[in-house]
Amino acid sequence: MVSFASFLFILANCLITTDSTAIINRNNFISKIDSIQNTPNLVNGYLAVSIVNCKTSEKVIQYNAAKSMKPASTLKLITTASAFGILGENFRYKTYLEHSGTIKNDTLFGNVYVRGTGDPTLGSWRFDANNNYENLMKKWALTLKYKNIKVIKGKILADAGYFSENTIPDSWQWGDLGNYYGAGAYGLNINENLFSIYFNTDKSPNTLAMVEAIKPKMPLDKIISYVIADSGTNGDKVMIYTDPFTDKLMANGKLPVNRKAFKVKGAIPNPPKTCAEMLQNEAVNQGINILNNDIKNLNENKINLDTVISPSLFEICKNTNFESINLYAEALLKSISTINKEIGNTEKGIEILTDYWGNKNVDLKGFTLKDGSGLSASDYITANNMTSVLSTAYKEPFFNQFYNTIALLGQDGTVKNIAKKSKIAGKIRVKTGTIEKVKSFAGYFNNKKGEMMCFSIMANQFESSESAMSRILAKIFEMMYEIK
Repeated sequence: MVSFASFLFILANCLITTDSTAIINRNNFISKIDSIQNTPNLVNGYLAVSIVNCKTSEKVIQYNAAKSMKPASTLKLITTASAFGILGENFRYKTYLEHSGTIKNDTLFGNVYVRGTGDPTLGSWRFDANNNYENLMKKWALTLKYKNIKVIKGKILADAGYFSENTIPDSWQWGDLGNYYGAGAYGLNINENLFSIYFNTDKSPNTLAMVEAIKPKMPLDKIISYVIADSGTNGDKVMIYTDPFTDKLMANGKLPVNRKAFKVKGAIPNPPKTCAEMLQNEAVNQGINILNNDIKNLNENKINLDTVISPSLFEICKNTNFESINLYAEALLKSISTINKEIGNTEKGIEILTDYWGNKNVDLKGFTLKDGSGLSASDYITANNMTSVLSTAYKEPFFNQFYNTIALLGQDGTVKNIAKKSKIAGKIRVKTGTIEKVKSFAGYFNNKKGEMMCFSIMANQFESSESAMSRILAKIFEMMYEIK
């Protein structure tokens, strides 16, 4: 007969054995992550990993998970989840074509206004080619024409006052602002605030490249180019320099020799003014005479002529995460700040976003945001911050929509070519993030038991190339899928 003391001893050993099996599995996982941390690539940097069971909120893996690190574009997951929760799944932007004054015979004694509410998709080719900026301007010009307006005594003006004139987050770097990914979020945006400048280069190296065209046409007073042809350059090595509301543009860098119409993308420095001039040019093409007079004693009660409704919030967030569009994330953050009927601005959006998740008991220790896209080098979050938001979002009514805005590993968006031929391709929803010396991943996966997990992986201050670090971190994905 077994004594009670012996029974307790046997029971304790059984519990230790069962528990230690799980611990060994997780310890092996941690050991492999530790080996990545201790490679020459990361010996002077930091690696953080957090994996959380979405249903139970159990912290399955913790490795430097409480260290504040730069998230890069994985921050867009927090911004888009916040947009679903705060703005609501039915949210859409609206842009208005309006006029003031009165129409007498064929003359408008007033102004035409394009009034924005921050829609970052206005005139974009991305959703429907028929709604690109050229077709939009034609539609609006014909709207004026169908109203029998042949003469406009006043002006065509942009109303971008829905968002603050401080269009760029304070901590963005000067070198980013003129490039397409550094476009600011204005109250009135057009063509994703993107322009293309086309260069012709000579056969001879070190010769100045010639600007052939800029599209769309922008109200610029001065274009300065120091771009040269270079025999050792294979692609685009050009930086565009502008700042908000400027009328000047500078380009500097290198392009391959003997090329025609080589396209370089930049950020439109004054989207509201560009939009108004686009419409004016198209109106003139349609035979409308615009006198550009200042009209005195003008009745400013505006009459709506047309309303453009944006794609759904789901479509906007899907493109934000699949294609990592900074402009979309920044516009959503500013839109969050308008829920209290204030002018949209970044700082207020961050405050409301932070309060929203704080009220849901999300772990916000170490959480410091400066923008909504992750382009800022002053954003700091912990891996636990990210997984706490993602696991909380799992329990929200909007989760299914949010989940489907995240690309599938090896199949979609910016992660299309990562782990493409591996056994886990198509099994992990993941957002990637990249800025200088930063590579990050975050998202969701189901483990072998079918349990929904969320994860955050961040590497900061590594020594290898971004692509090499991406391949190294992708090895963690297969380990995640196998974890018990």
